[in-house]
Amino acid sequence: MKAENKEKIKSKTQKNSSINKQLKKELEKFYSAVEQTADAVFFTDINGIIQYVNPAFEQLTGFSKKEVLGKTPRIIKSGLQSAKHYKKLWTTILSGKSFRNVVVNRKKNGELFYADHTITPIKNTDGSITHFVGIWKDITKQKLSEMRKDQFISIAGHELKNPVTNIKLYNQLLQTHFLKKKDKKALYFLTNIDSQTDKLIKLINDLLDIEKIKVGKLSLTKELFRFDHLLNRIILDFQYANDNHEIIKKGESKLKVYADKDRIGQVLINLISNALKYSPFAEKIIVYVEEKDKNIIVGVQDFGIGIEESEKKKIFEPFYRSKSLDGKGFPGLGIGLHIAAEIVDLHNGKIWVQSKPEKGSTFYFSLPCKIK
Repeated sequence: MKAENKEKIKSKTQKNSSINKQLKKELEKFYSAVEQTADAVFFTDINGIIQYVNPAFEQLTGFSKKEVLGKTPRIIKSGLQSAKHYKKLWTTILSGKSFRNVVVNRKKNGELFYADHTITPIKNTDGSITHFVGIWKDITKQKLSEMRKDQFISIAGHELKNPVTNIKLYNQLLQTHFLKKKDKKALYFLTNIDSQTDKLIKLINDLLDIEKIKVGKLSLTKELFRFDHLLNRIILDFQYANDNHEIIKKGESKLKVYADKDRIGQVLINLISNALKYSPFAEKIIVYVEEKDKNIIVGVQDFGIGIEESEKKKIFEPFYRSKSLDGKGFPGLGIGLHIAAEIVDLHNGKIWVQSKPEKGSTFYFSLPCKIK
């Protein structure tokens, strides 16, 4: 029995030695492959202790290999990552999945840099995690450019809002004046000015909403209201102002919801106006409403150009504009759907699209019926 045990131990030792040699070879291949890459790469053990960094890591962070070996990646930290961030990171990678997000780190000289951060677990032959590979792609220039753009949009939006509001006020005063004089020609031009001013005000408000979304300050003012009443009013307003399409409503909801009435109205207005814009040669659009599993589900169907499959994932991204089938873009900044998606998400709802090129699109959103 003793001889048999010794043989088993010897066999197991040889097997472990073989696995370690194989792992060592794989590590050597890995080190060789990343020496020339432009992205910062680091390699840690199961406890997050750095065992290797490539030259790009040293160049990006300002820390030498000697200074970081035996430390954790948090030696290059800015203090801007929260405890929640690290908890989510470790929960993800210890489950065997890769973790990716954007982080802000600090170089040795104190300068901050933005990195597209990915960390991936490495497993041995029996599926156990043995190491982690981290990659930092420097996106500092890109992020700073985005921040400057966002700052410009925010300042421009606020600076434009007051004068445009005054233009609308003065225009309304002029309309009252010429209405008394029964000057139809002047009223015609002033009505058009009022319509164009409304478009400009909507654009400014959308830009300000984008800024609020980015900083997490798109707030809700909730109240209890009958959803169908809001929907009917908005459809009536569109039908009154639009002669080219018939807006058909199918279904109804008798439920009251506790939500931000103006913001939900904003979602409905965006979906219906998009349906009208992207189906210029159709004669109708259909608005569906139904109650399902304590949710109100709304669908807005057009019979226009439709959306390519490759565009569906991008359609709710900010500043993305779908193109017509002949390649010409439609007017607009491509922010309405993004704002609508954020509003729906803040209400714990969902938004999605079903579409086929040349057949039209149906945009849906669901709204939980949570009574106050």
